[in-house]
Amino acid sequence: MSELQNKTSTQDNKYFKHPCLDPRSNKCTADEYFKEIAYQIDLQEYVNIWAICNQYFIYQVEEDESAPGQGVLTIVNFEKEQHTVKIQNFTRNLTSKQQNFNLHNSIEHISYNSGVLIEASDNQFQAIMLNETVFDNNFTTINALNQKIRKVSTDVKIQALFILEPCRNKNFSYICFETDDAILDFNRIFLTNIDSEDDSLFSYSFEQIGEINHRGTCINDPIVKIVMVFIKTFNYTIAQRASGGVDLYWNLRMKDTIEKNLVSDIAISLTSLYFKMQDGTYKYFDHNSNEDISFDQAVEISNDQLKFDQIHVRIVQNIVKIYSGMNMVHNKDTGKTLYLISHGKFLSVFDIDYMTWINHLQFEEEIFAIFKNKVSILQDDNIVDNRILQEDSDDNYISDFQVILTNGDIHQQILEIYEQNEIVSSERCKIRLQGKVLRLSEDIILNRSIFIVFKQENQDICLKQIRNDKAYDVQIPNPLKNLNAIQYQFRDKQLAYVLIQNGIKLSLYKLILNKEGPGQLNLQLLHQLNGGDTVTGTIHAITSYDIENHLIVVDELNMYVYKILEATWKIYSKQYCTGLSYFDKNTSYMICQQNRRSINPGLRMLDMEALISKDRLVAPLLKDVQIGARVNFYYDYVFARLSFIQSITNALIFPVLHWNQFNFMGYQGQGNYLCYKVIGDKFIALQSNGVLQSWDMISAKLHEKIQLEVNDYSGYSLHSTNRMDAVLLSSNYLKLMVHYKSYSDFN
Repeated sequence: MSELQNKTSTQDNKYFKHPCLDPRSNKCTADEYFKEIAYQIDLQEYVNIWAICNQYFIYQVEEDESAPGQGVLTIVNFEKEQHTVKIQNFTRNLTSKQQNFNLHNSIEHISYNSGVLIEASDNQFQAIMLNETVFDNNFTTINALNQKIRKVSTDVKIQALFILEPCRNKNFSYICFETDDAILDFNRIFLTNIDSEDDSLFSYSFEQIGEINHRGTCINDPIVKIVMVFIKTFNYTIAQRASGGVDLYWNLRMKDTIEKNLVSDIAISLTSLYFKMQDGTYKYFDHNSNEDISFDQAVEISNDQLKFDQIHVRIVQNIVKIYSGMNMVHNKDTGKTLYLISHGKFLSVFDIDYMTWINHLQFEEEIFAIFKNKVSILQDDNIVDNRILQEDSDDNYISDFQVILTNGDIHQQILEIYEQNEIVSSERCKIRLQGKVLRLSEDIILNRSIFIVFKQENQDICLKQIRNDKAYDVQIPNPLKNLNAIQYQFRDKQLAYVLIQNGIKLSLYKLILNKEGPGQLNLQLLHQLNGGDTVTGTIHAITSYDIENHLIVVDELNMYVYKILEATWKIYSKQYCTGLSYFDKNTSYMICQQNRRSINPGLRMLDMEALISKDRLVAPLLKDVQIGARVNFYYDYVFARLSFIQSITNALIFPVLHWNQFNFMGYQGQGNYLCYKVIGDKFIALQSNGVLQSWDMISAKLHEKIQLEVNDYSGYSLHSTNRMDAVLLSSNYLKLMVHYKSYSDFN
């Protein structure tokens, strides 16, 4: 081999199959490296369709794998504290003119206004009437089979259902048809006597909104996609035709037609119109709330900046919270690395090793949160121990995965039931609070306690502390509507704190273990914060690296710094931070929503020392990702991974970026393996049960898992690792026999 060939081979071995590390590759970028080390779990398959109808948000989530497209419709009323109504068995009644057409694809449009729920396919729509008092309840489920369902077929294709402000609380909605020459025809739709027992009384009619300027000739170029958005009382719409031609509409009237610059896809957000061109480039322009819109205003933009496939969710990602929580765990019994994510009544379980969904566990009520909470070892059937706990030591507890429902039922030992197919009964719950859960704060470091703000059945607001398998009352004088408890822990100290927000009063307490035995953690007042009315929102995160001197407070809009000795506040406005994770005074991670007012959107690293000592918010961008409505920004100690929901489309799991080394995903520690060896860019380890695993040395992801034919190596130990690409195991039984034989000969 020539010297040049040998040099090239050495370089190839150095980078192995990782172009993100090879300076010769055009994929040697920070974005490609992040993709390499991160897990991205696609969540879009469960959200089939959604729409915003004034104060209502409607979406359909797939809930029955045996009947695709027959998911449950959910209507959320944002004006009534997100009170929710679920409609079952409504979409299953809708059909399509196309033969063998999958129902999942035929349901394309939904709208809701003044009690009338409409859903449409290409040439058919159906409607039911709801009594709007159902939104007076926190949560209601309605079976559409018990309602009068009215179906109407149309001769022309339906392209959209939508609601505008002028029809709010009126007896009509809007529907959009496609004309023979591929122009959008906007109409009001009137439905009367939908719920009448006398079918002959039901009637419907259409009223065209404006005059249509036809193309003059009939063209065979049908509309294949439309996207629209509403700004104040005006509408912006893009219609894409089969040829790639595009029509632009403002206020339901065509303003421009593009015939020469052909597109392959279109998208729209609250601020801009976007075009993916057939030549592979991307273009966009801001409408600036103007009526004079034209494709001539479009400028080119790279997809790295744009993230074209995420544009459609930016309209709702900051206000819609479909997923209520997530967590990660390695199940030692099965050897699986699991990602748990909750939505509605379901806890979905994802196998990270094989990137596949395992099960969707259903509960009787909506899930409010997933968390880890320590329970007494005496409750663990696998531990034989009859000792009495004399003091409240962490040694007496193990972490348990738990789920709390919106009605206050707490399900423990979730890992024992996550594969069952039956609905999980709340009869198994040891803790059943009566009322509605409003807010929850968990001890993410030590898992010692949960604080829950709760509205009782008599409408009183109260604070509960969950410890082990008991609920304790936390006495708060005159609890107000915004009552809140936010836990904070130092990562390097066995100390825990909780900030109580009640009206404009902010009180910081230290949590004290009960030395008299297991029970409630005691609250010791540390600081009463002056000027609590500075904080205008509901606090969801607090942090500090010197809690005797300062406190960093985060609500849904701003970040605040409180200097304890000076009793002063400093406000960092419009951060829209939805999650904060502290590591040390130089390094914390925060995720912030992106909108027109957000100052620091995306995944960022926060320099807390600069924030405190220099009064400067230094937060360099690590990754430009779309952040959705607030759910956990979760850090797992065992996996050394951070995780959050990216917009409403993906769950993202990635290592701690400022560390020099990453933990192998699912690696259980050296003591759990018989032997290990590094070969090439793979780390290979063998367990005594015959499971052979390999990890990628660059991404730290599991590469392969194999069950060997011999499944019991408990009688072997490591003998030598000095052989190239091999390890040598020897039988403990043979070594014992050799030792015994040598001892006999010596005697």
